[in-house]
Amino acid sequence: MEWMKTYDIAHRGLHTDNEVVPENSMKAFQLAKERGYAMEFDIHITKDSQIVVFHDSTLTRLCGVPLEVETSTYDEIKEYPLLGSNQTIPLLKDVLSEIAGAVPLLIEIKNTKRIDEICTVLLDVLNGYDGDYAVQSFNPFIIHWFTKHAPTIKRGLVAYDMKDSKEPWINKQLIKHIVLYPIVKPHFINYEHTLLPMRRLTNLQKRGVIIIAWTVRSQDELDAVKKYYSNAVFELFIPKKK
Repeated sequence: MEWMKTYDIAHRGLHTDNEVVPENSMKAFQLAKERGYAMEFDIHITKDSQIVVFHDSTLTRLCGVPLEVETSTYDEIKEYPLLGSNQTIPLLKDVLSEIAGAVPLLIEIKNTKRIDEICTVLLDVLNGYDGDYAVQSFNPFIIHWFTKHAPTIKRGLVAYDMKDSKEPWINKQLIKHIVLYPIVKPHFINYEHTLLPMRRLTNLQKRGVIIIAWTVRSQDELDAVKKYYSNAVFELFIPKKK
């Protein structure tokens, strides 16, 4: 897990905020690889059990069509351009082939009711991949799946204050306060940077848990996180060389 402390980690690849280099696109991953950045990206499972690299639950924001990823087959969504570019939604297996272990990967599993399926298929896709990677999720039950079924895979919880979430109150508290930490036993926690520092996270860091933050958009924000914790996921700027 030392890479999580030492590599700059590009959020959804080294993307721009327009169609030039869309988020979670193969081009964004290629650029991150070229610069030697680790990269964070998101995954969903399609109706036909394909793991795709995509953030939202629907194609509305990025592709302009109201299709849901989980209720669509990959063939139904694979041709839609991301933000009007020449980039489309990639399969995880193709991203792995492109990166080929050159830099570490931070794979965020988006919330789903198909926990067993997405985790099982993900393990199958990752089988034999020769490179550093870790998985993370806001859903502690997804991470607990790895604790129980694949404990050697590095795993982490993503969290924030949940103020804008439609989740039930109890779920918000579980995530915000990392209540299920003793059960999930994550190797790292990725917390929203504007809420840091936090005493509970500082105490967990003293116990050996890696603490990083999401998502900083300036060098000042990155430096502020690193005063207290190991690292932060960045986007829309180029971090200073160490």
